[in-house]
Amino acid sequence: EGADDTNTEVFVEEMGSEDPPFFDPAPKNVKSYPSSDIMLETRVRGSRPLDVEWYVTSPGSSSSRPVPRDTDKYLVHINGSLTVRDVGDDDRGTYLVRASNSAGSATQEARIDLTLSAAYGQWTDW
Repeated sequence: EGADDTNTEVFVEEMGSEDPPFFDPAPKNVKSYPSSDIMLETRVRGSRPLDVEWYVTSPGSSSSRPVPRDTDKYLVHINGSLTVRDVGDDDRGTYLVRASNSAGSATQEARIDLTLSAAYGQWTDW
């Protein structure tokens, strides 16, 4: 009696590849006067969503501590940059920024150092 013919076409759409994070530009070392506001400027690129975390290692320390997000002292911007307000001796050190997404992770470092303080008349380099 009649045969049922069924044709099936399958289209496979290749999903867009995930781009791992990278920094363009990378943050640069900053030397500032005490009590200044400074920015470690960067731009994190890559596939969204991106998770950005900052860590700081103080001079003479071998361990890093996380930089708190969005406080009166620290502000992590949407592009990944970090603002440190009212920079003081405790803010000196090496700052590491880590960006991650489902495709991978990337890190960059920059230093914050203090220069001659007009208020104290002494060098605070390390």
